[in-house]
Amino acid sequence: SIRVPMLVRWPDKISAGELNEEPWYFADFLPTACDLAGTDIPSHVDGISILPALLGKEKEHDLKERYLYWELPKNAYELHQAVRKGNWKAIRPGLNQALELYNLAEDESEQFDVSNEYPEVVQEIENYLQKARSDSEMFPVKYDLTGFSGRKT
Repeated sequence: SIRVPMLVRWPDKISAGELNEEPWYFADFLPTACDLAGTDIPSHVDGISILPALLGKEKEHDLKERYLYWELPKNAYELHQAVRKGNWKAIRPGLNQALELYNLAEDESEQFDVSNEYPEVVQEIENYLQKARSDSEMFPVKYDLTGFSGRKT
């Protein structure tokens, strides 16, 4: 999902050279490993098993239309966030910063911020971000995004 391919080698299950463009991210690794091992997937994890997509089977989830969320807390006062849904990728480069929005179908290298052209997409992602983050003792962040509009002026 951040331009790093997942490589899978599974003779007799997945053909050599096969390409699958389903987006996935590291949170999907544990559920997929659990699925492969035939064990229950913990209910408190964010990811989902991508095994059906790897095997070309019907998927329970639309992998291309789900939200993928990342954050990078640098310290208690600086948090970088990123969200991907479909061809949209939004980046918040720091606390109380407006979201940057990129259309990955047209701008794979994320050179052109189109947030002012698609305020409805920005708002949808802002709404998602209001509930995406859980406080953590390991990564404390001292901020409150409620009331932050995220709009550029």
